[in-house]
Amino acid sequence: MRSAAAGPAARNPAEKSDWKPLLAELHLAALNRAKKEEKISVDLLARLARLAESDAAELARIVHSVGSPQSSRDSTVHAMLWQIAMHNSYHAGQIALLRRQAGAWPPERGGDTW
Repeated sequence: MRSAAAGPAARNPAEKSDWKPLLAELHLAALNRAKKEEKISVDLLARLARLAESDAAELARIVHSVGSPQSSRDSTVHAMLWQIAMHNSYHAGQIALLRRQAGAWPPERGGDTW
């Protein structure tokens, strides 16, 4: 039994009927953003896969003004693909480290699944 000094029972804000449309709208907006980001990622991966299948002439092609405007430089398609692979490997390592620190790595069933 609650004492009178404890005050009224706390209500869950999500239970208020006027919050439900707002929560539904926020959920839909987040879902739409996720779908848009997924499409961008899939498209980029497809473009990178096509580049990885390029012939020697395409891989040797010079790409101008790579990097920030303050320190732009020229590079080859081959060098840029290697940079992307190394950069992504670095971030995969960061994720694995954070998961280890959180006790979520390695997976209980073993392997290298994410």
